[in-house]
Amino acid sequence: MELNSKEHNSEPAIHQERLDTSSLGEGVPDGYYRSPTFIGTILAIGLGMFSGTSSFALAAAVLGTINNDIGPDPDYVWIGFVNTLMLAVGYTIVGRLTDLCGRRYFIISGNILGVIGSIVSATAKSVPILIAGNVLLGLAASTQTSTPAVLGELIPMKHRFLVTGLMYTGFVFPNTFGSAISYGFVQNTAAGWRNIYWLLLATNAAATCCWILFYHPPTFTMKNTRTRVQMMKDFDYIGFFLFSGGLIVFLLGLSWGGTVYPWKSAHVISGLVVGGVVLIAFVLYEVYVPLVDPLIPMHLFRNLGWVVSISSLALGPTIYYGFAIVWPQMVFGVYTDDIQYGSLLSVVPTVAFTAGVCCSGLSRYFTRQKIQMCIAAIIGTPLIAACLMFTGCFFMGYIEGVGVTASALSLTDQADIGVGTGVAATLRGVVATFGSAIYVLVLKNRLATTIPQQVPPALVQAGLPVSSIPAFIAAVSTGTFGEVPGATEAIIGAGRLAFSQAQVLAYRTVFLTTLAFSGPILILSFFYPNFDNKMTNQTVALLHDRKGVAGANRRHAQPSIGHVSSNGSKEHIETIENTSQGATEV
Repeated sequence: MELNSKEHNSEPAIHQERLDTSSLGEGVPDGYYRSPTFIGTILAIGLGMFSGTSSFALAAAVLGTINNDIGPDPDYVWIGFVNTLMLAVGYTIVGRLTDLCGRRYFIISGNILGVIGSIVSATAKSVPILIAGNVLLGLAASTQTSTPAVLGELIPMKHRFLVTGLMYTGFVFPNTFGSAISYGFVQNTAAGWRNIYWLLLATNAAATCCWILFYHPPTFTMKNTRTRVQMMKDFDYIGFFLFSGGLIVFLLGLSWGGTVYPWKSAHVISGLVVGGVVLIAFVLYEVYVPLVDPLIPMHLFRNLGWVVSISSLALGPTIYYGFAIVWPQMVFGVYTDDIQYGSLLSVVPTVAFTAGVCCSGLSRYFTRQKIQMCIAAIIGTPLIAACLMFTGCFFMGYIEGVGVTASALSLTDQADIGVGTGVAATLRGVVATFGSAIYVLVLKNRLATTIPQQVPPALVQAGLPVSSIPAFIAAVSTGTFGEVPGATEAIIGAGRLAFSQAQVLAYRTVFLTTLAFSGPILILSFFYPNFDNKMTNQTVALLHDRKGVAGANRRHAQPSIGHVSSNGSKEHIETIENTSQGATEV
């Protein structure tokens, strides 16, 4: 019995033993969801998601404070950069390796890296050491936030939307209140920002314990008849180095642009060009070289439903990540100077987007995901462009949440769930980085135009000497108007009003720029797949304990390792029974 249908016929047929499924009912045995194994795994996933998200979200808010404490070092921005870089690269690699070899030990190893990274970061005496700690935390996060694959295969397909929506509530606290938590540590504790990493140490350690004790998915021997040595020989090492190297270099160039180096600098251009060429070489290699286990199976891209799902998933976060940077600047530049009030306004897009992701868990009950996506895109696209942030971000978050689950459900063969969702997450990270860079670039260029257009004429009309205009513009960011020659209260008021108007004009362009990303989402929504026929009780894999399948009464039942076809029915179920005679081929 062949375990998987491969593009190349060079791979030997894989045989597994068949499970007596009479105890499993339609999907899972009675008591499965109440078993300590399942409950402990859910707890591990929740703790892991919190840890993986918080490692970036909490630290990003106080990078300046960290640099002042253990710096100053101009490379402190790498604290955040390396985290996202490791995430983007790690998703696909972790997804593919866990599909091939089993997930348990990869997930546990990732969380152990989180523990080590937390200790390194919490005790760092210099910025380079903290950067090294965040490399480990980023790698850990690529396993900790692989929820669609880890959780998706363990539950019936009809519950995936709901459970994913519920699990993403783990993002609420770090994403919504991350800055408040971080500033609270800085202002109210002796350890200051280091408490961020001590908190992560506690959650990473707890998650690691839960993974070790409770997470027992199908093992390597249940997934393969090839030996580990043969698997290592068949691994796509060239593809691995082309993909990881090309993506890292490309993202470095993209992240550097407009922040560390000017966009026209050799660092940025060479990073984008070299990284892009290597990634093209990777695709050509994967397409034309016959591989037993390609890093990214190219047959995935022949599935239109999957391509549409991951494309929408990739475009949606450009709104979230872009406005996580731009919106707070707008709040304090246009609306208020009050720290508390401004902090509340700053989380509006984040709260709305996260709420939309969580509410996407109801998608199954609304049915017809194509219609849902069309409605959400039709409402969300113009509202974002018109700066109606809460409602617009909510619908974009809904699109994002449905896309997370759809990236797995739309796969023709659920045996590819790890690499399918991993590629989706990697593409999401790349496009989000690109979108954020575009928003920042547009804002910077527009401010360079609108400030000279609006501020100097208003200052001259109010009576400020022309020679004092540069000093006044510089004083806007520092508040040192008293040092500007000739500045009076009336002139200061007129100048600040003109400066706010210049910012409004610049931000208006940024909001219109969102159409470049939300517009394609609207178009893609008309091609979105429906999943009503996949809302079945079929489960790809089951957790097991010492007695067999978790929650089952049969003594020797082991977890099923099924390939679920595109219509949601199991093509075949292969398992291994724990018999004294050993394995027999069927």
